[in-house]
Amino acid sequence: MPRLLARLRADEGGATTVEFAFVALPFFGLLFAIVQTSLVMFAGQVLQAMVADISRKIMTGQLVNKTRADFKKELCASPNMFLFDCEKLFVQVQWSGSFSDADPKGNPECFDPAKAEKADCYNPGTASQIVVVRVDYEWPFGISLLDDNKKLVAVSAFRSEPY
Repeated sequence: MPRLLARLRADEGGATTVEFAFVALPFFGLLFAIVQTSLVMFAGQVLQAMVADISRKIMTGQLVNKTRADFKKELCASPNMFLFDCEKLFVQVQWSGSFSDADPKGNPECFDPAKAEKADCYNPGTASQIVVVRVDYEWPFGISLLDDNKKLVAVSAFRSEPY
């Protein structure tokens, strides 16, 4: 072992290799963390844009007489859906009497996989009512030190038009 270290010290390439070995792990770890964080932020923006587009259809009365399954099918037909697994999307559409009464947190049952299908998660109301649309998605991390998933949430609150 001492001869190997002496040989590496005498050789310029060997010293460079050792220096790179010390720097490589933190460098590639930081690079992967930056790429992973950027992808999560991009996916969050895409999800928010999808919710804004689908909310416009509720606002104009195109999805009022539809079911939650129809709403989810329409959301999954978005061209940006390639980032997401449609089965893992949790949606809630509820009307409210006023903007101050509207709850952006939503009904917890609508975002629980065991209870979501049984909960009343789709009620877009009628014309000129305030509606809150919330979509949750569990984004899987490639490598995480804290937990395995990051919850992406997109919310849209609006007053539907007098259609």
